[in-house]
Amino acid sequence: MKKILWHLQIGQNVWENASEREKDKVIFIAVDQMNYALGLLESDGQKENLAKLNLRAGEKAMSLSTFSSSALYFDSGIQILGKHQWENNYELSLHLHNYYAEAEYCNGNFSAVGQAAGVILSKAESPSHKVRAYFILIKALCAQNRLDEALNIGIKVLTQLGKQPPSEFSDVPAIYANFNKTAS
Repeated sequence: MKKILWHLQIGQNVWENASEREKDKVIFIAVDQMNYALGLLESDGQKENLAKLNLRAGEKAMSLSTFSSSALYFDSGIQILGKHQWENNYELSLHLHNYYAEAEYCNGNFSAVGQAAGVILSKAESPSHKVRAYFILIKALCAQNRLDEALNIGIKVLTQLGKQPPSEFSDVPAIYANFNKTAS
């Protein structure tokens, strides 16, 4: 227990004593140490703060194209917030899940993309909050050559947003057949 407390204190001290310019340089060290001691966090405020730091670390990892690490940070943030995250931390939960889906898309882990997108689509409060998840899901479907599903989702999203798809999009099988003809 004492060793885990040391990890928490090291992570907090590294983060708190870094200047704003240095924070991006120490984010991984600080967050990794604090994540190791997650079980010691008691207040919702401490957990929310650590989830925000995991979001920041994940964003930094994405910018460095270290997608496996970024997915771990985003997933840690999601796990830290717990089962009532959408009720208590809606915006943070939305960001963490969207970034997690995007990182897993970059990792080629399409089942995780589908799961994360499913959570977002069931919990998001408005169609505009679902757009990014749909976009990531459509990209994942295209990467798997599931173009008809991607097209159907795209048409559905346009309709939900109050946009009428062009009439030539109404015949999905013809579009798919035309695409296959062009591809060969």
